[in-house]
Amino acid sequence: MIQAKRKKIKLQELTMFTQQLSSMLEAGLPLVSALEEQTENPVFQMIIHNVRNDVSSGKSFSESCAAYPRAFPNLFVSMVGAGETTTASPASTIENSLGLNVDAFH
Repeated sequence: MIQAKRKKIKLQELTMFTQQLSSMLEAGLPLVSALEEQTENPVFQMIIHNVRNDVSSGKSFSESCAAYPRAFPNLFVSMVGAGETTTASPASTIENSLGLNVDAFH
């Protein structure tokens, strides 16, 4: 798990994960089900698995992602957290985070 916290995830991988997650949520899948391994990167798979376990145990998605700042930048976590406190759907909140300039994540 320490390796997962230290490893930086490329923006391209985060973007692909976010798009896939958003599509699954729009289709009506529960968040925990949508958080299946969606990447070939073994470190990112471990991170997603850990986030899924945290969400399953009652933590919020944003709180779970915040534990991995090298994978999920602060802006991503903040956007997801904001969506969790409003009536916005998780899918639209995640999609909105993608609409930002990619430089904002770095």
